[in-house]
Amino acid sequence: MYLEVAIIDYLNVDGKLTNFNITPKELNSHVIVESLSNIQRRRINSNLSVGGTMIYNSNQCQIRKLETQLRILNHKPSSNIVSFQFNHKNLPLGPSNRGHGGVWNFLLPPRWRLRDLKVINPYDNSSEVMEEKKEFRYTVYWDKASSNQMVEMELRSKRGSFSFEVMGTMSLIDTDEHDTNYVQSNITNYAIERLENIRIMDSVGQNLVSSQLAEKVKWLELKPNIAGIGLNINVILESIDSFINKINNRRR
Repeated sequence: MYLEVAIIDYLNVDGKLTNFNITPKELNSHVIVESLSNIQRRRINSNLSVGGTMIYNSNQCQIRKLETQLRILNHKPSSNIVSFQFNHKNLPLGPSNRGHGGVWNFLLPPRWRLRDLKVINPYDNSSEVMEEKKEFRYTVYWDKASSNQMVEMELRSKRGSFSFEVMGTMSLIDTDEHDTNYVQSNITNYAIERLENIRIMDSVGQNLVSSQLAEKVKWLELKPNIAGIGLNINVILESIDSFINKINNRRR
């Protein structure tokens, strides 16, 4: 799929919501993605697996990372049942009738599952009660291999922007009763990339790396020196190559 944005949300047990907003670097370009549940993964330099999404052209995308502390509700003191609520407002996509759109992934911590979930249109006027507003269509996955729960939704709008409210309850399967009811889920294997396995460099990190590389390049400036003391160019080039390889490995 050729999209305008890929949004990945990860909710930690303490209420910290980590958001990755992935967009193309160039105007009129796209983020090229596919659901991990539909493909066989291959390691290619420009491929990035994040959440349940494979991004094929990550080297042509910019990644913005944002962390927010949500107000969460523990149903009982020290219990492993947590309720949460957050939203995304006016995401710029472009009109869907021109082929524009995006994708959203929402991941829970490993071994936590959804007991209930609503992804709501906040601008629906059929009710003033948020819980009773119209719901969007989405798909819930439970990945046995990684013990991860994930929600996936396509973002498309005739108006060119998209807003939604997320409300739900999650619990730790290790302490749940045997007959606990969870949100109906599609069962997968190896279709969700756990975020702790991902090395994503956001724009701040990229700028830092660029400045560090610039410092490395200064080593190659040939200046008058004291006789008998010179630069070992081969050693310098090997050092730069090693530095670049380390950076590339962090992004994988």
